[in-house]
Amino acid sequence: MLRILRLVALTSMIFLGSVLANRSAEAGGDPVNLLLVVNSESASSKLIANHYIYYRDVPAINVVYLSGIPKGELIPLEIFKSRILTPILKAIETRGIQDHIDYIVYSSGFPSQINCAKDFRRLVNSVQKTGAILPINKNMLRANVSINAATFFYQKFLTQDPTYISLTANHYYNRPVREMLKQPFVGDDQEKYEEQFAWLREKNSTRRSKA
Repeated sequence: MLRILRLVALTSMIFLGSVLANRSAEAGGDPVNLLLVVNSESASSKLIANHYIYYRDVPAINVVYLSGIPKGELIPLEIFKSRILTPILKAIETRGIQDHIDYIVYSSGFPSQINCAKDFRRLVNSVQKTGAILPINKNMLRANVSINAATFFYQKFLTQDPTYISLTANHYYNRPVREMLKQPFVGDDQEKYEEQFAWLREKNSTRRSKA
């Protein structure tokens, strides 16, 4: 079982400028804790990766070269799993580095979006079966996710848990206002908030009954 509970995916392109400007740059965290993923069939991917490896002193065991990566910006979920995600996770486990890999860095030469139409339909159907409504118009949701998000939620991808598409999946993203108002506080503050909210509901109900 991998130790990666909060797997973060980034692109080396983001760090390249700062890394080349200063070899001791700390952008991107400790190189021992990253896994650099390279498209072995892309010259630009290998060029960027080589610079990144040199200037960040990335250990060779922390570099994974993949082949058979489809060209284009959008690929199906099944292709992402079989050609990118699964080989990455197997490499981590086979090399015995799962105890210190905290995030993944993709070089260039990889698709930027993953089409998750099947999981999207499964999520919508599961919500509708409960009799609940989606917190937002489903037409405003999209069945495509970024390769970074797909890697971050790798455990959900492998178990076919479609909740990675939901609006509450990313804890760094502000929840819909309606959801935020349900529990804006924690502990005693939340209890006081609920008491005041209940008092207001009762007061409004009494006022309407007298009208």
